[in-house]
Amino acid sequence: AYQNGLSIYLELNKTFDPRLANIYLCIGYYYRDKQDLNKALEYFEKSLATTLPAYKMIPRYTGLDVVDVKVLKRVLQSKTHTLLRRRAPGDDAAALATVRFADRIIDSLRTAYTYENDKLQLGEDAAKIYALGLDVARWNKLDKEAFYYAEKNKAAVLAQSLNESYALQFGNVPDSLVQKDKDLKLNLAYYNKAIIEKELQCPECDSALIRDFQARRFDKQQQYTALKTTLEQNYPQYHALKYKQHTASVAELQTTFLKENPNSAVLEYFLSDSVLYAF
Repeated sequence: AYQNGLSIYLELNKTFDPRLANIYLCIGYYYRDKQDLNKALEYFEKSLATTLPAYKMIPRYTGLDVVDVKVLKRVLQSKTHTLLRRRAPGDDAAALATVRFADRIIDSLRTAYTYENDKLQLGEDAAKIYALGLDVARWNKLDKEAFYYAEKNKAAVLAQSLNESYALQFGNVPDSLVQKDKDLKLNLAYYNKAIIEKELQCPECDSALIRDFQARRFDKQQQYTALKTTLEQNYPQYHALKYKQHTASVAELQTTFLKENPNSAVLEYFLSDSVLYAF
């Protein structure tokens, strides 16, 4: 059915259409479920090539000319997972290249998203990618890289929130704008809480009060997004501090914490869906 649909779609759409990426992805899922992993990977590659117009070879691709971010995240995860299942010669290197590329995409998206829901969804998607990355790194006997993915996974959204707070404090932002940021966050939290409470009280209701709260929340969200855009464009130090990305390495632990505490040890662990990793 998918193949027939694809043939008709290609016949009707002679030019490039980004919706093809999702069709190729679904066909890949079909073959993966049928245990035809070679065919599944073929269609995941086609989905990648359609999602990223500039996509040639993953290790060399560094841009972010992405047609559909949601499809891109799913196909990178699916390709890596399928390579782990197939484990043919060369799949170790291909899986490693794919997860490294996904890591770069995630870092790029962190700087692009402004809405809190988008950031939370990215955190959930990133956690799945990092779990696969840890599996791939351990498969390739790259313990330090496995440690990197374990560290990267921990509280990704929280780390970004801490960076933002630090940037507001030390990014040369005027006190008036810092206070405006705080007020807007409090207003958004209030309206979110009020809407949830009213909906729980009467799930079937579509009251004027709920609609009023939703309208007010939308207005505050627009103001908050505009404020963030202003801060990032007009205060370079704020932008640099907010998007500063640093993940602790094994070498850093050895030369800082453990050097200062020679009689101590650090236990790092990562819990995936089925495996507990310890370093």
